[in-house]
Amino acid sequence: MLTKPVYDEVFNADFTRIWQGSDFENEVSDLSLKKALLSFYRDTPNAITSRRDLLYANLKAGYSIDSDKDILRKFKYKLTTDNSLFKRIVRNLCDLYGQPERLADDRLQDRYNEIGFNHVLNSVHEVAKITGECAIRPYVSQGELNYYTYMPDNYRYKTDELGSINEFWVSYTVNRETKKIVNNNSDIKADYENRYQVWTDNEFKILDENYSIIPQEENPDNINPYGFIPFEILRLGNPTDYHENEYNYWNLAELQLLANQLDFITDENLIYGTIGVWLGINIDGGETVKLGSGRIYKAKHLDNDIMPPTLEHITAQAQYMDLRQAKDSIVREKLKNFGLPSSIIDDNNQLSGIAMKIDRMELEEIRAKDESILKAFEKRLHKKTIDVCSIDGINYNDEFNISYVNQDITDPKQDFEYNEMLFNKGFISLSEFGRRSGMNGSDEQIKETILNNKGDLNESVSTNDATDQALGTAGRDEPVVATISEQPTQTNETE
Repeated sequence: MLTKPVYDEVFNADFTRIWQGSDFENEVSDLSLKKALLSFYRDTPNAITSRRDLLYANLKAGYSIDSDKDILRKFKYKLTTDNSLFKRIVRNLCDLYGQPERLADDRLQDRYNEIGFNHVLNSVHEVAKITGECAIRPYVSQGELNYYTYMPDNYRYKTDELGSINEFWVSYTVNRETKKIVNNNSDIKADYENRYQVWTDNEFKILDENYSIIPQEENPDNINPYGFIPFEILRLGNPTDYHENEYNYWNLAELQLLANQLDFITDENLIYGTIGVWLGINIDGGETVKLGSGRIYKAKHLDNDIMPPTLEHITAQAQYMDLRQAKDSIVREKLKNFGLPSSIIDDNNQLSGIAMKIDRMELEEIRAKDESILKAFEKRLHKKTIDVCSIDGINYNDEFNISYVNQDITDPKQDFEYNEMLFNKGFISLSEFGRRSGMNGSDEQIKETILNNKGDLNESVSTNDATDQALGTAGRDEPVVATISEQPTQTNETE
């Protein structure tokens, strides 16, 4: 029986080795929680191994693990590492960076496009949503702006009484012999050693595993060239506190673990319900006796006069489909506790249009809250980017604003009727009507496509008559007027 959270059992020892003797050694459990949550978000080999270790720790309370022949130990490498449920929910909660509209220096905007800045920020948003926070750092390399993102199981920081960061630590590991960085800093082996980057407003130091300063050839005085800590942190709350975060993400990770555990039990039932075993009673043949694809078990020391030689095939009752249905039902019921839209909970959900919009209202409220936090975060990050670039010789103007495109859900039929009414009254042109109906291209291309699709219209027909015929609205007196384009509202918030 587990006496502490499974993530503490699996990861505490690694993080204790990393942070023991530091001011952060009491934060090991928080680091273990973040690593566990991130293992369901990431798909690296180390993350997959972590998910398997978490499931093994969950299962071993109900299985024997005393012998290498015990099924759980024997098939540990085959344990399910699925994370699709967890990732699907996170993707649905973090959709702000599909088509944001960002006002910034044209050169900076071009650079954002080159490095996939929206993708970077979407990842930061997802990590912060899961774990409560994520750090990002702008830097200049070979005359070009780039960004590092830092997962919250790799850094710690200290703050002053007002909550401002005054010391930022990044942990990593290097090979003792080559001194090359090892990607996973919690995968400690004998030939690895811990290293730490420590940033303050005035200093940048590199420490060894004993927290002694390692001399820097290019920076012997350990000076921070920026004069400020060049990290910005997106904070969205505590991952295990309902009051600070909309969903308890460890509960969500536990639900994914439960689903994986049920998969293991179901697959085990299928195997033993299909193959079975042979039971041989009072059968000679030594230890090499085998029969078919199943193992034979021998019952010895029985009285032959009472029990003649017998061979029986024993098969467990296969409950594969029942177990699969039970798993699906359990997962759906537990997901309802998270206040998620039914379209996320059930793939067979048939809601559309206005009904779907009502169903997703709680999700839209969460989105609106994240939007206000992310706007303030992006403004801080933009200022830090401008300051870092100016010190490294790249000067951008500080113009900046950000807006996020609303993810409106409407009924397609109602949309068409509404746009047809606007066209009939002359508020939008034929090309705009086509564009709102999903057509792409220039105004002339859209107009020509609609007219050609309508039928044989000759070039002598006037534009108004042709458009009337195209939509079946002959007799309209109002002329077609310029396009009215609905753009997302720009806001000018200040922090």
